[in-house]
Amino acid sequence: MVNKITKSIGILCLLFLLMCKGKDIENVTLSGTVYDNGTKQPVKNAEVKITNTFHTEDDYNQSGLYLIKTDEKGRFEKRMEKSTSVELKVSKEGYLEKVVTQDVGGSEVTLDCYLEKK
Repeated sequence: MVNKITKSIGILCLLFLLMCKGKDIENVTLSGTVYDNGTKQPVKNAEVKITNTFHTEDDYNQSGLYLIKTDEKGRFEKRMEKSTSVELKVSKEGYLEKVVTQDVGGSEVTLDCYLEKK
């Protein structure tokens, strides 16, 4: 009895994997550095909100939202599902919020951002 259940589960898993194979999800790595526009120095701990918009096979617009912070050197990086465009809202206390929009064409996108002090 246990062997039949194990075989059935194995067959179901195999069928599931075969169905998913045709729907590979492409990923993109979005990275960049946030700088102070006046000093040209990196801005650490800046908040980067990423909204990515993509189209599914059914042609519906969908989007994902990611929130990350820059490291000590002002850098950020996020691997996410490949999209048709991304919007970054970059903010840090003492600076004006900056919005950057970019179409996504490849598997790697680099966006540097310069923040203005208030």
